[in-house]
Amino acid sequence: MSKKTFTIILIVLIAIILGIGYMLFLRSPANPNGGLPADPNAGFNPFPRTGTTTDAGKKGTSTSMASTTIETSISKIPALRQLYATPVGGMGATTTASSTLVHFIDRGTGHIYEASSDSLMIKKLSNTTISRVNESYWSQTANAAVLRYTQPDSDKITAFFAQLRRTIPETAATGTSSAKAPVPTTASGNSISYELKGNYLSTDILSIAVSPKRDKLFEISYENGKGVGYVASFDERTRIQMFDTPLTQVNIEWPEENTLAMTTKGSASTPGYLYFFNIKKGTMAKVIGPVRGLSTLTSHDATKILYGAADGLGTLATIYNTKDSSTQPMVF
Repeated sequence: MSKKTFTIILIVLIAIILGIGYMLFLRSPANPNGGLPADPNAGFNPFPRTGTTTDAGKKGTSTSMASTTIETSISKIPALRQLYATPVGGMGATTTASSTLVHFIDRGTGHIYEASSDSLMIKKLSNTTISRVNESYWSQTANAAVLRYTQPDSDKITAFFAQLRRTIPETAATGTSSAKAPVPTTASGNSISYELKGNYLSTDILSIAVSPKRDKLFEISYENGKGVGYVASFDERTRIQMFDTPLTQVNIEWPEENTLAMTTKGSASTPGYLYFFNIKKGTMAKVIGPVRGLSTLTSHDATKILYGAADGLGTLATIYNTKDSSTQPMVF
């Protein structure tokens, strides 16, 4: 065999091998896209889909990672979460054996809602409409509150004692009974099982504070040009006068059972004062003042007071100790 013939045979063999390789790999029906997988999800997947065959030859039932993550995120309750997206007119909380319940009121409509610490669901309790509720003061059980709102045709503040009263049996509201009476529902299908019932309070109330036990109120009313202080029940069926004072523009707190904190409303041009009124003894004592632009927040045991002032020195806040009259600037 000549050298020329050998070369020709070698070239033909190489061409045949390349052709076979092209037919087997590049033109394979399983890869019609020129080597790219026809299925974008094809390839190695450590999480088999539902309905695939496992290594043991049995039908698999596991789900994908994505669906597992969604289910976990839905069932997990965040440590910090927003309960309501629109403005509210106040809230009250109460603790049960298993969770904490929060009742809050929609500022625009006056509808009451309930949130629970062990659930993501927001439940609508009542659809009694009371427009423009800006303040609410809640009882210990969070099933009653004093609502303060302005009338649509004026800027006069109205105080109303409201109770959540059940309109249908609890079993009917939860669907565990075959009650014949229709169950009112919201547009979203939630059962409305309560309505607001109550009575109007005094028309001259200037300020309200709730006792530490949340079983009574302290009210300051405007009467004959004076500020008159009362300890009252939430519905004002009992109302006992405690003092009268020339001061009418005041903010009040009830930090400790026998202590009422009363601060004149702050003004940069007028000296402000904080007074403690001893409810048990019926005595009034000045604690801080005169301080321009005074605003205060008293601790629950009435031993420390955080206060701000317009002192011209740039001081943001100061802690005042009622036991020894010492002060300590806040460090931010």
